[in-house]
Amino acid sequence: MEYGHRFLWLPVEIGRPIQGSMILAFLVLMITGIVLWWPKRWTKNARKKSLALDFNASPKRLNYDLHNVLGFYMTFVMLFIVITGLCMSMKWFHSGVYWLTSGGKQLKEFKAPLSDTAKIAADVPFQITHADSLWLAHKKQYPAEASFSFNFPSEKKSAFVEVINPAPETSYRREFRYYDRYTMQDISSKSARSGTYSQASFTDKIRKMNVDIHIGVVGGIGTKILAFLASLISATLPVTGFIIWWGKRKKKNKPKVRRRFMREPVPA
Repeated sequence: MEYGHRFLWLPVEIGRPIQGSMILAFLVLMITGIVLWWPKRWTKNARKKSLALDFNASPKRLNYDLHNVLGFYMTFVMLFIVITGLCMSMKWFHSGVYWLTSGGKQLKEFKAPLSDTAKIAADVPFQITHADSLWLAHKKQYPAEASFSFNFPSEKKSAFVEVINPAPETSYRREFRYYDRYTMQDISSKSARSGTYSQASFTDKIRKMNVDIHIGVVGGIGTKILAFLASLISATLPVTGFIIWWGKRKKKNKPKVRRRFMREPVPA
């Protein structure tokens, strides 16, 4: 399901730009929608029509309100979801957000640390007991609910990776630790992926929280509900928008009836 959401079940190099283009189009639609929604005058009647649903109105008017009013409220939440989605889909957008939040710094490409094969003459197999020893050493330093996962090296130069998450309901507090597969020396590099969340810079904290903001888990059940409602409303907008467009199309195609007015006879 996640692969379909991110890449439309296509090869990554094909699905990612298609998905990213659709997200970018949605961002443009939201911005232009707010411009169209904005009342020319903030009168009491204009505020009522723009901010409240009238369930006693005609079906046509109610459909317009569902698109206009709910779309306005949805935009404030969906902007965060769309921007974080673009950060995952388009590298240039991610770099731009990093540049903006860091005060003009360039985003450096992350390269995972590698094991030093020069110190080992033979191909020594990785010992699975290393994961046990790390888990036993680190579990006392974290809360009981913390989760530990291990990525075993698949190549000679690959590093052994330990991922520690003190709060498994979110992902932005995860810590990535890299170890030389031969010596088990900590070779973690200074980057947004390594180190604790509290030690990260403001920009790196935003990068760590990107996925959690996108799926709405960053603030617990409250932000989950907001993300769910915003996504649900977003799914209705194409339907209500199509009905509005279809109504205007029928109105344009309706032939104009010319009325002829007869002059009343002048009394003798």
